[in-house]
Amino acid sequence: MKRGESSRRSTRRSPRTARNCWTIPKGIAACRDKLLAVIDTADTEQLKDLIRAVEAASESFVARRMNKSVRAVLAGKQIDEVEVR
Repeated sequence: MKRGESSRRSTRRSPRTARNCWTIPKGIAACRDKLLAVIDTADTEQLKDLIRAVEAASESFVARRMNKSVRAVLAGKQIDEVEVR
């Protein structure tokens, strides 16, 4: 064992099995896969359309994820305790 290394085995799980991790919803993954399939051969307009499709499919997922993060930061705090930067 090298210096600074822990003798314990890592308890880190892979992203697919970790609890409380974010998995990509099927609709977003499908749009992403379509984009990746043509990324090297598509024209600019087709790429823009596919990027817009990924954005549209991701909108509610991103909003839910952001809201959960904000709720976690604000949990148990009074409004005057929150510092706005």
